[in-house]
Amino acid sequence: MAADLSPSLSATELEPLVRRALDEDIGSGDVTTRATVPAGTRARARITQKQPGVLFGLDAAQLAFALLDREARFARLAAEGTWRDGGPVLEVEGDAAALLGAGAPRLLLDNMSVAEMRAIVERVGDGAELEASGGIDLQTIRGVAETGVHFISVGALTHSAPSLDLSLLLEPLP
Repeated sequence: MAADLSPSLSATELEPLVRRALDEDIGSGDVTTRATVPAGTRARARITQKQPGVLFGLDAAQLAFALLDREARFARLAAEGTWRDGGPVLEVEGDAAALLGAGAPRLLLDNMSVAEMRAIVERVGDGAELEASGGIDLQTIRGVAETGVHFISVGALTHSAPSLDLSLLLEPLP
């Protein structure tokens, strides 16, 4: 039996928290997005729960996207506060720069080959911070470092900390 554990923050309580988080995260602009996304590009973002667990935070996620793109359209694909095995959580359509602005200030190159990372480093140059992650170990770290990325994450250091794995994938719209 799944209990509904939904949080009870009102929009009035939630908005200042989300605004502060966005101010801290992107401040006066998202360097990564400016370096990688042409102005006016439309896109669809999908947040996916990648492992079993209890999902929370959709109100905050949706509000973050809405504050960055007032015309964004949303489709909630999962309920909060109940146990789920995983799967799609939220879809958002809107301005690609705004959708990416709701994310982290660093471009994460996750589970990419050395050749893919090198191509992105060449394209982005110094226009954004680039972080390599996924599949990094003693055998691969030198090749990854030689691509020119700014940061390298080794997940084995944090795998023992419990969290719910979510991903945000962005696809361009016509």
